[in-house]
Amino acid sequence: MQTQKYSSIVCADIGNSVGSEITLSSSKLALWLGVDFLFTQTVINFLSTASWRGVWNIIDIIFSGEGGIFEGKAYKDSGVTCCAGIILNIIIYASSKTVQRHLKKLPNSLFLITSRLFTTICFTFYMLLWRSFWNLLYLFLPTILSKLLAFLGSAFLLCLARCFNSNIGVPGSIELDNRPDYCVVYTLLSSLVEKKSLLMGYCLILADVFSTVTIEILVIFCWFGTYEIIVYTLPAQPSVSQLMECLIPIALGVLSGVVAFVAQMLILVWIEGKHSGWAQRRVAHFVIACIGEFQYARLHIYGYNNSGLLSTIFHWYGMWTLLDYYILPHHPVYSNLLTSAIGIIGLSVLGASRCLHGGVSRDAEPGEGYPIQPYYFIGRVSQ
Repeated sequence: MQTQKYSSIVCADIGNSVGSEITLSSSKLALWLGVDFLFTQTVINFLSTASWRGVWNIIDIIFSGEGGIFEGKAYKDSGVTCCAGIILNIIIYASSKTVQRHLKKLPNSLFLITSRLFTTICFTFYMLLWRSFWNLLYLFLPTILSKLLAFLGSAFLLCLARCFNSNIGVPGSIELDNRPDYCVVYTLLSSLVEKKSLLMGYCLILADVFSTVTIEILVIFCWFGTYEIIVYTLPAQPSVSQLMECLIPIALGVLSGVVAFVAQMLILVWIEGKHSGWAQRRVAHFVIACIGEFQYARLHIYGYNNSGLLSTIFHWYGMWTLLDYYILPHHPVYSNLLTSAIGIIGLSVLGASRCLHGGVSRDAEPGEGYPIQPYYFIGRVSQ
């Protein structure tokens, strides 16, 4: 009886995440949670990282590679491309709802093609922003202490803005394409914009897009600090082999992902079983995203990382390095074009291309699922 009660609580949260009612027995729920976790940790993770790596590196080659536009001019490169990335992403934030309204009038086959083309454009602009600010941070944050402070400061500001969950990406949380607002990129104030008068709406749109791009930049700071600490502390060549350099962070990504997901299930049952209020739910969301890796921290950085973010970046680092080493390593242009095509097309075919959209994820929003959402098959088998 108690087991079924807990299963119902978990099913209700998964339903909030996938947008459909979930009704499964305890045994089937456990089975499909395991299948989904393994599938997102392997297939979806590979395709997402291949997309990021391919598009990011192609942009890098165009702007700062041999014969690139800003070859040998790192500061000019970062200044120009950071500004371009901000402007282009603001255009996407402001126009995504309009694009959705126009595209949904098209026949299904044409909508599928044009909407995925929009995703590719949106993702390219998104990678330009990330790549440009990432390179800028290398210029201005040269020490491990400055990188740690970048992580702690950005994490604190994201918590104040109730957007810390924006840090959690694939494979910790994925988005499927089977929703009516496919093209819409979630922004910080989107729910407020829809409720105001025309004039107030325009003012809010401006505030919305600028605040959203600010949140995205804070997420880049947070990822950068965490990634650099991981690179600084994990073993690399020549102390380990080339393959082990890739497999160690992937294994740690799986381990920290399991810790975060199991902790979420326990906290979810405890909080929702007591019918707790908004404040308790917000604390629960934050705890899930920030389960301390205290032993890792005490040994290496005198602080703490968090399992949700840590799992995502471990995977990202390990898979990216694996692709660098083993996919046409002597032909970087072909290698990156190949992985970007495989990643974007693969996610589109699997119905998970919204993972490439970016956007803001709010902490403990009413009706939203808990932050770790590796759900792919479970919404389908319950229908």
